[in-house]
Parts: sequence; C-alpha cells; structure tokens
Amino acid sequence: MAAKGHKLTPKQETFARKYVEGGSPMHAYREAFGGKGNDRTCATQAQRLLALPVVSDYIAELRADVRKDHGVTVAGLLLELEEARQVGKAEGQASAMVAATMAKAKLAGLDKGDGDESDVPTPVEIRVSVVDARKPNA
Repeated sequence: MAAKGHKLTPKQETFARKYVEGGSPMHAYREAFGGKGNDRTCATQAQRLLALPVVSDYIAELRADVRKDHGVTVAGLLLELEEARQVGKAEGQASAMVAATMAKAKLAGLDKGDGDESDVPTPVEIRVSVVDARKPNA
C-alpha cells in the first residue's frame, strides 16, 4: 500500500512501516537502508525522511489503519488511562498516577502547548510590605 497518489521508493516504504511498528526513526532507517553509518548519520537521515511529505503522509495513513484495525480511539485511550490513574491513586502509587496523567496530556496534545494565547498565564503584580511589628524601645 503506497501513499495515496504518491510514489515511495521501496526503502522509504520499509522505513515508514518499521517506524510505525514502533521502532525509533534511527532503527527504522537502519532496517530500511541496510544499517550503514554511525548513529548520528542514521538519525539525521531518518529525520530527513520524516520531513518528506510523501513519507510523513504514508506514516499518517499507516497509523490511521492501525487505529482502525484495533479500534483505538482517543476517547477509549483516555478512559483506560483514567482507570490506570485511579488504580494508582487507590494504591498510593503517585508515580503511576503521574505517568497516566502525562500520557493523557500527551495523547490530548497538551504536553507541548499549541500556541494558543489562552494557555499563557496572565501576569500578576504582587506587592509585599514589610512592617516592623516589634514594640518600640521606650
């Protein structure tokens, strides 16, 4: 299955599939292109591939297929994560609660901010006056 209306090379297609299967970009690059080069070179080349619209579009198509095939929805994942957070809370496992909360934020796209000005806190001016409350020496 190639990207709609676009031609991918066999190596680009393999890269995209390996990336979607859960490999890091660098590992997907190594598998698709024969593992040549050092880590830095492979990581750089992988990022270049990810920046190509034909590759990123194909990755989006593959991910959509995975979500459809497995019945994965954002709402369903959020419910599961909330259940995990509640279990962590009941068990007194703060790290499990934090992990579930952060996963929910990431899934909802709230972990990076979206540039919405409403996310920026309003500056507040706080004035502190220090008064000597000791009794004066008479």
